[in-house]
Amino acid sequence: QWGNHDVLWIGAFAGSKVCLANIIRICARYNNLDIIEDVYGINLRPLLNLAEKYYDDNPVFRPKIHSDEPLSEADQLQITKIHQAIAMIQFKLESPIIKRRPTFNMSER
Repeated sequence: QWGNHDVLWIGAFAGSKVCLANIIRICARYNNLDIIEDVYGINLRPLLNLAEKYYDDNPVFRPKIHSDEPLSEADQLQITKIHQAIAMIQFKLESPIIKRRPTFNMSER
């Protein structure tokens, strides 16, 4: 049985930028960006540079951290900024899709 995350990974593999952005955002949210770089070989440095330049700390975008996985304040701040940057990229990629398909009933987004 396929789940939402499986479909996102398949979509990203097939070339969907919006699926890839969603995957990166979810990985940032749950402090799992290492899989993107280490396993899939996707360089996140350009995203980090963008995030460092334009975003600040925002508690809403802080990563969800397990108590057994400590994370330094500097790492939390870096992931928070990356999460914000990729969220904005994802929303900008989703907008044309939502406008193109009014039957999705997502115009409020």
